[in-house]
Order: sequence, then C-alpha cells, then structure tokens
Amino acid sequence: SIDIPNKVVKIYPKTFSRCSSLEEIILPFVGSTSTVYGAASVFGYIFSDSYYENSYEARQLYANVSTNILVLDSAEITYSTISYYIPKSLKRVVIRDTQMTRLVHGAFSDCRFIESIEITSLTLRTIDNYAFYNCSMLNNITPLGQSKDEVTLPARVEQIGRFAFKDCINLGIKERCCCIMSYGLNFTIIKIKG
Repeated sequence: SIDIPNKVVKIYPKTFSRCSSLEEIILPFVGSTSTVYGAASVFGYIFSDSYYENSYEARQLYANVSTNILVLDSAEITYSTISYYIPKSLKRVVIRDTQMTRLVHGAFSDCRFIESIEITSLTLRTIDNYAFYNCSMLNNITPLGQSKDEVTLPARVEQIGRFAFKDCINLGIKERCCCIMSYGLNFTIIKIKG
C-alpha cells in the first residue's frame, strides 16, 4: 500500500513505475496535480508508459484542452488516447478529501483491473465524460462499508458527464437503464437489474 499525504501538490510521471505488486494506493488527486488537464490528468500518468512485469496497458482517454473551462456536453471537446502501464495487482484506489473539484475526462478510463475506487473529496463537483469508462472489473465506487449495490458519490457532486460509467460491467450500470437520483445534493446511481 502507498499513501501519499494531502500536502503533496504534484506527482511526477513514472513515480510508481514498476510497482508490480502494488495492491492499494491512496492519493490526494488523480494525475500530476489537482488542476491539470490533458494527458497528465489521467490515473496512469503516475505509473509508466512502457510495459513491465505484472502490468497491463490502459489506453486512457483524455480531453484535448488546456483549461478547466469545459462544458460536459460540448461538441467542441475532442479526445485522444495515451497508453500507460498499471500494475495488475492494483485493486483499490482512494482519492481522499482534498481540494479537487473535478474528476477530469477519462480520469480512470480503461483501468480494467481496479475493483474499488473510494472518493471522499468534499469539494468534488463534477465527474467529466468517460471518467470511469471501461473499468470492467470495478465493482465498488463508494465509501468503505457501504453497500456494493450502489455507486455513492461525494455529496456535492452536481454534474456527471456522458458515458462516465460506460462499460463498467461489474457495476451493473447500463447507460440506457440507470437511474440518477438526487436527494438534495446527494446523488446515488442505483443499479437496475435485468
């Protein structure tokens, strides 16, 4: 397990390259900083861009932008992919309470072996397009101890982008038949069986 303290404001590329037996990582943000956009904004950025033993290629989507002024439904957003290599052993990721306000486009896209992501940020407002796209092994996006039949997001999330959970087959969410319910500012995405 690796636990990066909240006082860390930047993580350089390949910091965790070749951590082939890593099972859990606790971070203050995703990517290189809490405010970065583009290829440095996705989860794999802190790992490696070349294969190492017990890693897999994650072809991560990112938005071709250099600003945080993004409209979730904008047709002007274009996407690119970049390959990073992430340990197959990594099953749990925690993004703890920080000043992160946005989970950027493609943040965890194609992280196929991660099973659980816990986001406890009290300032998170937006989950951008494709944030969890193709996280096929993901079965839990919720604070520890809560039901795995729900995807529980931080209370202040106001916007969830297109295809944010597309192809997250173990969550049981299908784009056309999931229900996003709002109880005040609390969002719960409820699985619909069948």
